[in-house]
Amino acid sequence: MNDKVSVQVVTFGAMNFAMQQNYVPLVRSVTIKNNSDEEIKDIMLKISFEPEFAKPFTHRIEVLPPHTEIEVSPVNIIVSTEFLFSLTERIVAQISVQLLCGEEELVNAGDNIDLLAYDEWSGCYIMPELIAAFVTPNHPAISGILKIATDYLRKWGKDPSITGYQSRNADVVKLQMAAVYAALQSKNIVYNNPPASFEKAGQRVRLPYSVIEQKQGTCIDLAVTYASCLEAAGLFPLIMIKKGHAYCGCRLEEETFADCVIDDFSAIDKRTVSGNEDILLVECTDFTAGEKIDFDRAVKHGKNNLSDSENFICAVDVRRARAGGLRPIPQKIDSNSICGYDGTVDSVSDYQAAAPKKLNRSGTGVIGYEESSLSRIQIWERKLLDFSLRNSLLNFRITKNALPILTHDLAALEDSLADGVSFSIRELPSEWTASLRDARLYEIENENDLATNIASEEFKSKRLCAVMHDEELEKTLKNIYRTTKSSIEENGSNTLFLALGFLKWYESDISEKPRYAPLIMIPVELVKSSHNKGYLLRSRQEETQINVTLIEYLRQIFELKIPSLDPLPEDEHGTDIPLVFNTVRNCILDKKRWNVVNTACLGQFSFGQFVMWSDLRNRADELMQNKVVAGLIDKKITVEQEENPLTVSELDERIAPDDLAIPLSADSSQMLAIAEAAKGKSFVLHGPPGTGKSQTITNLIANALYHGKSVLFVAEKMAALNVVQHRLENIGLAPFCLELHSNKASKSSVLSQLEKSLEVGRIKHPEKYKATADRLKAMRVSMNSVIDGLHKKHESGISVYDAIEQYETCAEFKNKITIPQDVINTVNDDRIEQLSSLILSYKNSVDGVGDIVNNPLKNISLTEYSIPLREKLYSDCVNLLNLYNNAKSCIERIFGTFNINAELSEKSIKNILNLCRALLIPSAFSPSLILENNYNAVTQKLNNYYESICNENREKQEIEKVFTSGIYEYNCIQALNEWNVAQSS
Repeated sequence: MNDKVSVQVVTFGAMNFAMQQNYVPLVRSVTIKNNSDEEIKDIMLKISFEPEFAKPFTHRIEVLPPHTEIEVSPVNIIVSTEFLFSLTERIVAQISVQLLCGEEELVNAGDNIDLLAYDEWSGCYIMPELIAAFVTPNHPAISGILKIATDYLRKWGKDPSITGYQSRNADVVKLQMAAVYAALQSKNIVYNNPPASFEKAGQRVRLPYSVIEQKQGTCIDLAVTYASCLEAAGLFPLIMIKKGHAYCGCRLEEETFADCVIDDFSAIDKRTVSGNEDILLVECTDFTAGEKIDFDRAVKHGKNNLSDSENFICAVDVRRARAGGLRPIPQKIDSNSICGYDGTVDSVSDYQAAAPKKLNRSGTGVIGYEESSLSRIQIWERKLLDFSLRNSLLNFRITKNALPILTHDLAALEDSLADGVSFSIRELPSEWTASLRDARLYEIENENDLATNIASEEFKSKRLCAVMHDEELEKTLKNIYRTTKSSIEENGSNTLFLALGFLKWYESDISEKPRYAPLIMIPVELVKSSHNKGYLLRSRQEETQINVTLIEYLRQIFELKIPSLDPLPEDEHGTDIPLVFNTVRNCILDKKRWNVVNTACLGQFSFGQFVMWSDLRNRADELMQNKVVAGLIDKKITVEQEENPLTVSELDERIAPDDLAIPLSADSSQMLAIAEAAKGKSFVLHGPPGTGKSQTITNLIANALYHGKSVLFVAEKMAALNVVQHRLENIGLAPFCLELHSNKASKSSVLSQLEKSLEVGRIKHPEKYKATADRLKAMRVSMNSVIDGLHKKHESGISVYDAIEQYETCAEFKNKITIPQDVINTVNDDRIEQLSSLILSYKNSVDGVGDIVNNPLKNISLTEYSIPLREKLYSDCVNLLNLYNNAKSCIERIFGTFNINAELSEKSIKNILNLCRALLIPSAFSPSLILENNYNAVTQKLNNYYESICNENREKQEIEKVFTSGIYEYNCIQALNEWNVAQSS
């Protein structure tokens, strides 16, 4: 042997007949690892057993590469059925594993395995679902029990048929369960205590026929026997296992769990709630000899087994185990000792089994889910909800403003509050011994026996017990009272609720920390009691609410379609609490560990946008009176046509200056908006940036204040609020602006703003403002008369303003066209049309001839043409050409004489002619000028003077393009002085 190869064998550690019959492998897998640097070829794996309860197993491996491992699976070992079937006691067997490479033995190892007795269950440690193999519905003894059960059904006046789920009636299923219970009760079976920790280490299980025949059994024997009878009746039984105890359950409907073994306590608990039972749990020790306990009490005792979730281990769904291939184990049947039905019923002293009561199905959650049932207001409400775990509506924790209440019946408490009953709150009674500091909600949930008794007695005396001692209770109630009072005074909203029922939920399947969210919220108030110096709790007689935050959170995050439950279903007193709880339970059946906890707690429930949510929730009818809000809800805005709407042109006529207060400048469109807002109209004021929207809003607010109104100004961004606030501050309205809804609006700052507002006095009396308004009106009338004159239509249909506008469009033709004054004085529509027609005709003629302005013949005014005229024109042109040639020759000689380098042009010829004229004037030559020593300086002065004259002429031309020649006579100095005086005043 060496260490270059290692072998690991995986087994369950135990094997019994039931496991072998249900194909549970003796060896789950064998892993072989090559630890060396060389490959190993031709390896033989051998597995043998001592004693020989199974056939030896061999497996050949051709090559095992270095530093690799292979897994041999499945390991098909044939176990001897006869050997396991014959075992009456547990024995320890040995498994030997041998690994050979040729003649070399690489590995030789061994391990022990427990071989259990034929009727021994391996416990919850190894495949707890194997308990279903001991449920044997086909034994003749079980048929005898069912025959007795039919007799009981007949005695109770019911149909004696065992029909299973065929009737689709839960009460019929319960009757069959009760009849089987009574039949087993008639057998006078004696109860034996099970061994300690049987649920882990396993124990011998008496098969049902042995229990019936020997008339004795442990709790698990009785549970298996009862389950066998139920399965034989066509029902779906469950084997329930808790620490140190086992009992039985049964589905009331033809359904199974998704898995054979259910280790989620909440999956069972939420299916056994009174009024909405899907599973009935039965305490099987109750049908043993001497107990005289009827079926209904046995069901109650079975439900009590769930009171402590810590002791719950698992439940085994027998029907689901059958679907997974777990069959009942074969049984030894001795025809001479079969305990069958012989026609008689064993006596049970004087006790007679009574028929069970009908199921109370009033609390069954049958509220349907309607996706389209949400109104627009409800959708708005849900958008305001806070889905963070800081919200106590999703993650409730016991704080200084929360008070757990001990209750025996949440529905009775809600009914009493709805009927106007007030309850005093007292400290925890002395008989309550549970710890108060750790996991209070959990303690209330799990100490329900003691809690129910205490709470029931206190409830009759109109007292509620808080899960606190005296000093802590007084402090907590004081905190809650002050917080509630402050909330109502500052926000106008009540945040004190009595939460009934909590959803225990987890963020994910692997989360370990449970979260608690309240389900039903009753608006309540705390009132100081005068006679006992305590507090009274009473309903505010407002609408009881479902936790909409939770419902919407579950829908969005977990895709759980829980009905909105809004409004909540009602019973004869108030809200139907059981129906609500069971509706929620039905929706979370598939959520592992989730459950509804019947707990009450008094506390503050609010979130960041709670006030807005509360307004939508409680003032919806009032808000809908606003036309805009109603339009948003109805998805249409109804606009009423005004008979005589205000227009921009009518502002001065219909709006007096003292009708509006407009501290900032505004144009006519802005004034129209301000006037319409003052009349209460709703509209959208839009425009690009920089067009005066903020200025208009400032004027709107100022005008509303002038008329004694209050304005709520809201904006999506804080910057928009700040712009308007600064404008109001600049015009002296800062003391009247109160910043309420922002992160800076603390209580102290609000009080400070109110103080400043109260200290503001009147700056101007109304009489002075009236006089100023009248003066402004007179000025407006005077200015409007000028405007009216400009826009008055004359006989021509054109106003002065129109004429100026049209004239400016034709400014390029200024001084080019002259219109006689008599035409202007007599012009009318007909005359304008006639002139327009002539101009159009002239234009068409000009277009045919070409460009007249630049035509060289434009100055010819002849209207007649003849042959003599042509000949004369020809002769004159010939003479002109001759003269031109002579003149050209003379000019060229002059250019040569004076050495002038210039082209012959009109300008150069004009300059030569001027020079010749000057030379022909005797006085043009000044001897002193020619003989001047500083001739260059004199010529420079003459040139400068010449340039000044040219500049002056150019500037005059530019001025005359804009003004007439009368501008040269205007006294500019006097006008400037008058302007300075006006500016200083």
